[in-house]
Amino acid sequence: MTTAEQQGSDDMSSDVGVRLKAVRTLRNISQRELAKRTGVTHSSLSLIEQGKVSPSVSSLKKILDGIPMTVGEFFTLDLQNTDQMRVLQKGDSYYFSTTQPHRFRNNSDQPCRMVSCSTPAKHF
Repeated sequence: MTTAEQQGSDDMSSDVGVRLKAVRTLRNISQRELAKRTGVTHSSLSLIEQGKVSPSVSSLKKILDGIPMTVGEFFTLDLQNTDQMRVLQKGDSYYFSTTQPHRFRNNSDQPCRMVSCSTPAKHF
């Protein structure tokens, strides 16, 4: 594997882990509870969320079944922050504290382009 391929693989592991943690936290499910629901060990979930390991597709499906969420829903884009959900249209903007769990999902079958910026609160 080339250095570029390894970096891409590391980015994907990290993205899956960050997304999984956000979804799990948004649904108020602890790692231990998710481990009980899925049969995936707590330590494995922790390593996935830290981006240290990348789950197989079958393991990810098993984990998402415990949330419950499909793999397709996991990888699509909309804005959901805590208990609020907003559907954004072309040209819309949004603002929220990035310390809160959130996710993005594209509800459409059309491609979407989103530009997002996150700045530490001390800069505002």
